[in-house]
Amino acid sequence: VSIGNGTKIINSSVKNSLIQTFAEVENADLNNAMIGNFAKFNGQFTEVSIGDYSVLE
Repeated sequence: VSIGNGTKIINSSVKNSLIQTFAEVENADLNNAMIGNFAKFNGQFTEVSIGDYSVLE
């Protein structure tokens, strides 16, 4: 797992994933995920790829 500076991970499990800077991940069980800079993810998908400044709820 690689997690960028300023990223918040709340109530989540993260494996084999890349999460960029200042992203927010909540209520997730991620595996093989890529989350971009300043992206927000709150959901139940396990394999997800979202770009910079995206929001997926």
